[in-house]
Amino acid sequence: MTTAVRCDVGRRLTPAGSEHSWHGWHFSAGWGAAGGPEFRTVRSDLVAEFVADTAVGAGCYRHPVRFVRLCDDLTPHETPLAP
Repeated sequence: MTTAVRCDVGRRLTPAGSEHSWHGWHFSAGWGAAGGPEFRTVRSDLVAEFVADTAVGAGCYRHPVRFVRLCDDLTPHETPLAP
């Protein structure tokens, strides 16, 4: 993502409240890392289009995905769930 796109997405994110399913969680940064990554829960009200290949392992894409655009014409309820 370009800096301009990251800034645009950041402005559109809405903080989630204590009702978020990850509220209060902490994550590890990996083996031997000091502390965990900083994160903030946000509401899932944006839809993004991305490109990925078909290599999937354990439910995760095996190669990096590429952001295409935010889809202002869709809501999360209008998108199909991934298989």
